[in-house]
Amino acid sequence: MYKLSKFNYSCFNYKNELLLFNTLKGTESMCKIIDKNNQEKFLNNFKLLDQRIVDKLINKGLIINEDVDEDRKLDSLIQKYMAPKDLSITISPTEGCNFRCKYCYETHENLRMSSETRENIISFVKDNIHKFTDLNINWFGGEPLLMLNEVLDMSEKFIEISKFYRRRYSAAMTTNGYLLDINTFKKLLNARINIFQITIDGIECIHNNQRPLINGNKTFSTIYSNLMEIKKLKNRNFHIMIRSNFTKDVFENLDEYIQLIDRLCSNDSRFSLTLCYAAEWSNNIDTEFKKKFLEDLNSLTPIYELILKQNKKINFVFPLDSENGNCNLGRNDRYFFRPNGEIHKCTVCFENKSNIIGKIINNKVELNDNIYNRMLITNRCGKIYECFYSPICKGEVCPSQRKNKIYCPDGKTNLNYYLMLKDNCSAFEAID
Repeated sequence: MYKLSKFNYSCFNYKNELLLFNTLKGTESMCKIIDKNNQEKFLNNFKLLDQRIVDKLINKGLIINEDVDEDRKLDSLIQKYMAPKDLSITISPTEGCNFRCKYCYETHENLRMSSETRENIISFVKDNIHKFTDLNINWFGGEPLLMLNEVLDMSEKFIEISKFYRRRYSAAMTTNGYLLDINTFKKLLNARINIFQITIDGIECIHNNQRPLINGNKTFSTIYSNLMEIKKLKNRNFHIMIRSNFTKDVFENLDEYIQLIDRLCSNDSRFSLTLCYAAEWSNNIDTEFKKKFLEDLNSLTPIYELILKQNKKINFVFPLDSENGNCNLGRNDRYFFRPNGEIHKCTVCFENKSNIIGKIINNKVELNDNIYNRMLITNRCGKIYECFYSPICKGEVCPSQRKNKIYCPDGKTNLNYYLMLKDNCSAFEAID
């Protein structure tokens, strides 16, 4: 006997095809029913479906055995997520930055990581990697490319440690892209840093206004040129996620913006897009600029609709799997190392002293257990076992928002658009 999974979600695309998605199985569950009769059967009485279709839906995790306890599966998922088997650390080699973005929450103190702190982090990894299956390094800032040589040196040592202990290794970087010329990019690839997040805020004039250099000069053309040169690389494994922080100004030239993103992301699976909205991440934001902020992520729906209307094949990054639906740092064995050796649990509110969970001294991580454990204590939504979205959000948004009792992430309300945009890039398998 079978039943429909409680974690199923469905919606219709613009072609009236029924898109099916299961939040527990994630992207591998994506499929669609085209035939209207079969759509009706699935929605009203799936047992009337042809056995061939039922078998495919079972394989996708949309139909499950009647005796499966999905609450227990959810509990198991959350426990595994909160206690991962890999070691993941975020390193900010400097908090200095060559940009002065108008919405930035950092104070840009010219704080650079000392050789002693770098060696302490390397020794910490060496002494602890035997406990884990993987080592994941995330380079952050400030602007990490201001300390390129130090990043490359540390990367070489992390790779050597991983090889010696036979652990899988991966590395990513958040950079503004201004210093990411083709030669620098190749050096990073050779250092096995092959995942990047780079921000482009709208068309050239808007981006230059929101993300100028420290001296006020323009930045767009240099970043764009760097990215177009990188696109020419063949047979190199990397992924670049373009992030856009939307303000009201960006919406004034949506068609031109979509053409820009289309040139970067379409027909190249190595490039993808994620949309965010600029918000009051700091108390030091100019009053006039604050007036340009959007209300929330729902304000971005017009661009999703326009991309779908224009049938652009832009690869988006959305939180559609249980592994990427939460804050990565809000888990066990996740550490954010600042240049001064302080250890934090958040890269956004790291300048808040209450976010300091410890310090690295003499190769050892010294944690304040009270603060660290408080960061990991779950204060979950009371409807966690009733909501289809729970495997992705796990009943919370992030540790810093628990105190505000905010649980439902914006991604839940935008799921229709997320799925339709994925379908637009042929991510959904037709099962009839």
